[in-house]
Amino acid sequence: LDDIKQFSFINTIKKLSIQIQYIFNHIFSCKINLEHYSKVVLVGDTKVGKTCVLDRMTTGVFNEKACPTIGTSFKTHSFSTENGPVLLQIWDTAGQEKFQSLAPLYYRSAVLAIVFFDLTSITSYNSVNHWLNELDEKASPNLPRVVVGNKLDLRDERIITENETQRIIQRKGVLFYAETSAKTGEGVFELFEHIATYIQQNDKMQQQFVQNQNAPINFSSTSRCC
Repeated sequence: LDDIKQFSFINTIKKLSIQIQYIFNHIFSCKINLEHYSKVVLVGDTKVGKTCVLDRMTTGVFNEKACPTIGTSFKTHSFSTENGPVLLQIWDTAGQEKFQSLAPLYYRSAVLAIVFFDLTSITSYNSVNHWLNELDEKASPNLPRVVVGNKLDLRDERIITENETQRIIQRKGVLFYAETSAKTGEGVFELFEHIATYIQQNDKMQQQFVQNQNAPINFSSTSRCC
């Protein structure tokens, strides 16, 4: 019985530490001039390459031994568009189920979401609907989203066909579908450049970003976390 109590206590501490990390990141991000930042969130199953794609975009480096994200983190990157510069604040999060109770805070103030899956994994492809539904339920209403198939370099191992990817585009709210390779960099810069241009051309998204700072955060009481 004592071992069970100790295990429960440790899990509670871990969960609190992750919540504190989310809150710290959010507070830190709010210190930045919000009018010049647009928040984009990355979601998808674990090991689909979200962190690797973000690192490739912001540092130009591919880390094959990158560890799974614990909690969340964000990076910023500036893009030049025809209508002027766009500064994206790109949030990366863990894909594990145990972190899902923190999703409302993670999605808060986002103007666009990118849903990733692995082109060599049918499981991660099937999870795309889960993540799109998650965004419908816990993110801002009508949040635009882009779906991305990663690991394009593994062409011999690819199992997701073009017909299957076309079905994704038919989902409500999906702006477009793209494919990337974090390893080679193929399609990565073009993906974020396209997104930056889209955000720049949609002033309402910028207004929504600022207004949502005052929106309440609702943590689901039915979460299956831990």
